[in-house]
Amino acid sequence: MIMWQKISTCVAAIIFSLFFTLAESAHALEATTAFTIPGKYVLLVVKDFSPEEKIEAKVVVKSAKEAAKKLNVEQCQIVFYEKAKAESEGPMAVASSVGDDNDPMFLQATNAEQSGRLKTIIGYEAEPKELYQAYENNEVVADEDFKGKPVILEVKVSGVAKDVTGKPYVLVPVDKSGLFGLRIYLDMKDPFLRELKKGSIAVIQAKAKGFTVKNVMMDGVIASVAKK
Repeated sequence: MIMWQKISTCVAAIIFSLFFTLAESAHALEATTAFTIPGKYVLLVVKDFSPEEKIEAKVVVKSAKEAAKKLNVEQCQIVFYEKAKAESEGPMAVASSVGDDNDPMFLQATNAEQSGRLKTIIGYEAEPKELYQAYENNEVVADEDFKGKPVILEVKVSGVAKDVTGKPYVLVPVDKSGLFGLRIYLDMKDPFLRELKKGSIAVIQAKAKGFTVKNVMMDGVIASVAKK
């Protein structure tokens, strides 16, 4: 785990009743489906959650695992947003179930900075080659599945450069020639940008924009950079 049969389009309207053990009693919460990647990933969102309510981690991750099985996807995340706060501020908690071979995980923020960090781990965990191959095989279907949706990638950076407009990007090759792969554009204000170097191992949350000249073009946010 990096960090922590096809679903019909009507799944987006499904509302799940997820039972979490709170401080003193069992309490039912509704989680709506934010988006799916067919057969791969579903993101469930719990809104207006009170920070005063204590969640039992084991129950939450079990719910994520059961939801993944029910929807026939490899991965499921349940994200909790605090009442009266904008989603752009980040979630207060994230539960993740990533396949049968990995233990599910639950992370809860205790301050605004941690909420911001949690925001960068929301998305489908994928290998760069997997994403590239999806576009190489069928660009139309790959756009339908991945365009504009967050994907979590652990990458080895082959270079950090900037385009003609001065916008920085990292290159993530998927073949020996180094010509084909992912081009992930970053914000100049990204706090981890200065830590990136050729050969760096980084975790990046990225959203595909399209497939141009045999490269998957993406916008990304750096979640972490491994210390050497």
